[in-house]
Amino acid sequence: MSKQSPLIFSPTSLADLQRINQFYLAIDPKVRRLALARLFEALKLVERFPNIGRLQNRSGIREFVVPFGKGNFIIRYLPRKTKIHLAHIWHSMEDEL
Repeated sequence: MSKQSPLIFSPTSLADLQRINQFYLAIDPKVRRLALARLFEALKLVERFPNIGRLQNRSGIREFVVPFGKGNFIIRYLPRKTKIHLAHIWHSMEDEL
């Protein structure tokens, strides 16, 4: 029997993954594979250790910083008792590119 993931992707986080995928695909398919692998490793960590990210405010929103390239991927999420709501995923260098 397979365990269902507690990760819940918001429409924004799904669009973020699509944008990141397309960006790195245009640069280099090898870099794309590395970027997505790094992101999914990080999501597994968030899934396994929901409090791994730095607490952002009293609402319980957390931010997990994942080094990649010249910057970091940032995963913003809200852990709950049985689910983890992924709100937004981006790379710190996006505004620079």
